[in-house]
Amino acid sequence: MTNAEPGTVDSTLHDGLNVDQVLALVAIVGLFGWGLTQYVAWNPGSTLGTVGVEGTVLVLLFWLLATMATAAVILGAGSRAVKYGPPFWLWGILVAVAMTSNAAVVTGLVPESVVRYGLWHPWIGVYAAGYLVMGIVAVDRTRLAYFVGCLLAVIAFVSWAAFPLESRTWMFALTGVVHAGPVLADVALTSADPSPPDQPAEPARNP
Repeated sequence: MTNAEPGTVDSTLHDGLNVDQVLALVAIVGLFGWGLTQYVAWNPGSTLGTVGVEGTVLVLLFWLLATMATAAVILGAGSRAVKYGPPFWLWGILVAVAMTSNAAVVTGLVPESVVRYGLWHPWIGVYAAGYLVMGIVAVDRTRLAYFVGCLLAVIAFVSWAAFPLESRTWMFALTGVVHAGPVLADVALTSADPSPPDQPAEPARNP
């Protein structure tokens, strides 16, 4: 419950990390995570000798911990406008689906015939679907950035399907661009918007 009067906006609604700060955090995590994933893909035997686990397991553990840490920061320090907003829960559901798919592959619960589709494909599908929805429903944000993100995800998927051997060498780096590019563009373009915020209407005055 809040103490805001009916018809007014609670002044504490935006206390905490705002949308731009959360998006910047998400972009940083994405760039680092997909950079790590690309490194492991290029050096598949390095992690086994360094940390004692296979590269796929290491990457999955990183994404699991990074996802949980990001969610904890948002829930703990994010403003109520962010953590109670539909986008946070939309992305939470989509990421959970991708993580579950990855875990099923690593633990051997997925048939051999579909193992190759259970690691990268769910993530690129998450970006395509999530950015499409964001482009449609995002309010006071740069919707074009999310539509472009959806298009980039589709291009990445089609490229992998058409040139699987060639695209495997760089697809994780490209996925990092797909992950971070739209949200950073949204932050930059929305912050640069010179239009002033909506002001409450002044009460009518009698002539």
